[in-house]
Amino acid sequence: MKEYHIIVSGTVQGVCFRATTKQRAQQFSIKGFVKNLADGTVKIVALGPEKLINEFLDSLKKDAGAARITRVDIEKKDSTASFESFDIKY
Repeated sequence: MKEYHIIVSGTVQGVCFRATTKQRAQQFSIKGFVKNLADGTVKIVALGPEKLINEFLDSLKKDAGAARITRVDIEKKDSTASFESFDIKY
């Protein structure tokens, strides 16, 4: 299984984007985490089948609540981690 390292740019901090991401990840049975980065972007590390990852990301792009996504960069890696849930990191 692949691990997806995703950087989301736009108005994604201070608008409950991490909480929305966690909720959507749980709906799609995605494991991993989401956290704010110092440069104003948000990092998502997601582990799951590619089809579900794509559906998860599409759902965020269509409706991210108050967030406004302008760019999504994705890097696939061989999974080295084991996640039991999807969490918000602070």
